[in-house]
Amino acid sequence: MILFINAVKSDIYLAFIKNKDKNDTEIVGKLYSAKGNIYRRDLLNLIENLLKAENENVLALEGIIVIDGPGSFTSIRVVLTTANLIAHNLKIPIVGLANENDEDNLLLIKNGLKFLEKQGGKRALRKIIHPFYNQQPNITKQKYAR
Repeated sequence: MILFINAVKSDIYLAFIKNKDKNDTEIVGKLYSAKGNIYRRDLLNLIENLLKAENENVLALEGIIVIDGPGSFTSIRVVLTTANLIAHNLKIPIVGLANENDEDNLLLIKNGLKFLEKQGGKRALRKIIHPFYNQQPNITKQKYAR
C-alpha cells in the first residue's frame, strides 16, 4: 500500500493506494479536510486511524508520495518531516512532487506512482525529500528592540 499526502494548502488530503498491477490502482482510505491547520498537528494519528479503517498497520506501507510544495512554510515542514521519518524507519521509498500548477490529486498520484516504480520498489535507495518554496522567505524586522 502506498501513502499519498498533499497538505500544502489550507486543506489536507490523505489517501492509500493499493496496486493491483501496473495499470490498475485502487484508492482507498481517503481523507479530505478543509481544516488542515488543525489536522496537521495530528497527522500521525490521522494516518494510523486511516490504516485501522482499512484493517492494516503501518508495516503494510510500501512507499510514500508526498507533495513538497509550494505552500505554507510550516505545513510543508511538518508534512515532509513526518513523511521522511516514516519512510526512513520503514525503509521504504519516498517520492516528492511539486504542485506548481495546482494539479488534481489523482494526476499527482499517477505521476508519483511512476516515480516510485522507477525507484525499483521496496528495496530502492531511499532519499530525503526537501521542501520546495516558490519564493524567498518573508522575514520582517523585529517590532521591539531587545
